[in-house]
Amino acid sequence: MDSETISAELAHRGLSSRNIASMDVTLSSIELFPRLNAIYADEFRTSPPSRACVGVPLFSPARVSISCVAYETEDEQRERQALHVQGLSYWAPANIGPYSQAIRVGNLVFVSGQIGLIPASLTLPQPTSLETETALSFQHIRRVLAVAAPQAVAIISICWLTTWEQISAVQATFQRSYLVRIVALIKLVEADDHPAEPSSSRCFRRRNQSPKRRSR
Repeated sequence: MDSETISAELAHRGLSSRNIASMDVTLSSIELFPRLNAIYADEFRTSPPSRACVGVPLFSPARVSISCVAYETEDEQRERQALHVQGLSYWAPANIGPYSQAIRVGNLVFVSGQIGLIPASLTLPQPTSLETETALSFQHIRRVLAVAAPQAVAIISICWLTTWEQISAVQATFQRSYLVRIVALIKLVEADDHPAEPSSSRCFRRRNQSPKRRSR
């Protein structure tokens, strides 16, 4: 779906881009990432939606595919709250694009895609390690949730990988993480198209319910 189609669908329901909580964007080439960010920033400005963005082959001549989740505001308690940190820190990576780390609407929390960056430097760990990058990605999600919704229970996480051979290593790290009640949906990305924000997690917040650790 393109942006004009999304705008028309929202308008048909009496909504606008302000009602979008989360977006998944696939690009035909990750070289389009800067152009996407410029358009995204101009469209959403303050309190932008959470986002996951990857580069994957698309059917020609398509260069971008967008899906999103929007909400209808029923009362003030369901008004959106955004976590949008842009400065360097040690707790989780700053945004590398014009999106929010998390958007909360009522009990529903949408967390942006995370890659295994070292927060203080925004660099990947050296030497390269899939296990370390995966563990960092889950750590970032956990820390974002701790701020956006401390009692959140992660329900669904989508992980983007570059080869099928990576699945077993990621699943092993997945099971050792402190995130709970997660269903992993793993999709393949062509090896030549490196994802910009490879894994995203959508989480429901259950009131008065604390997460339990998985046994290791």
